[in-house]
Amino acid sequence: MRNRTVLSDRKRPFLQKLQMTASEYKTIRQQLGTQVEVARSLGVARSTVAHRESGRMVITPEAALAISALTRPKKQRVTHRPNM
Repeated sequence: MRNRTVLSDRKRPFLQKLQMTASEYKTIRQQLGTQVEVARSLGVARSTVAHRESGRMVITPEAALAISALTRPKKQRVTHRPNM
């Protein structure tokens, strides 16, 4: 079995800036859709979203980053077609 290295917060300073309150999380989620829809997009259970919104679960920097990424417009893929 291989050892897994876990990066400390000291080595991930960019994640320290991603703090989010339960009410901020809920506001973003409401803009995106229902708890079920957002949970599916994030790959978590609906109860996880509900617990983050109510403050019963800590919103990690990774969770804040994940829900924030859902709010960004997706880049459009450019396809090059040969001239006819």
